[in-house]
Amino acid sequence: MSTGTTNRAARRAAGATSLFAAAGVASACRGSPDWVVSAPLGVAYALLVVNTYCSIRCFGAIIPPELRTQRLLDVVLGATYLALAGSLGDPVRFAAVGALLFAVATFKYALLLGRLDAAELLARKVRVDTVGTIVSVVALVVASRGYEQAAAWGLLGLNAAANLVVLWWKPLYRVRR
Repeated sequence: MSTGTTNRAARRAAGATSLFAAAGVASACRGSPDWVVSAPLGVAYALLVVNTYCSIRCFGAIIPPELRTQRLLDVVLGATYLALAGSLGDPVRFAAVGALLFAVATFKYALLLGRLDAAELLARKVRVDTVGTIVSVVALVVASRGYEQAAAWGLLGLNAAANLVVLWWKPLYRVRR
């Protein structure tokens, strides 16, 4: 992995997450009828943006730019991310869009298994995103049954725990050489 590739990945990560953060702030500034529900979703979203920066920086340096399917999936993920930002006031929609986001991410990285030298890293990323999909689907069920506050706080708690694990306790975004 060259320094140029690493620098390009860091620039892409900064650009994408700046856009996602700005979308989240704009969504929060639109106003929300129930901050008890929206605040935990906003914090969960912010934690996801931090995690996404690390993910794009790491994988952007090892995924060859000529893989068009990956670039297309990046566009789908970006659009889904913006939809997630727009759903900060609605726990049902937030959980549904979150499930879609994690499902697409799982698919994106599963497609790379066997194509890159980072098999262990990719397998772990697929597992983490699969868990994110499952958690979001469970939150969707809980929120759609009328327990929106419980779903929002549950998403925040599980997202915070996941970030502690993948960013500090057992760092995910490190390429082993």
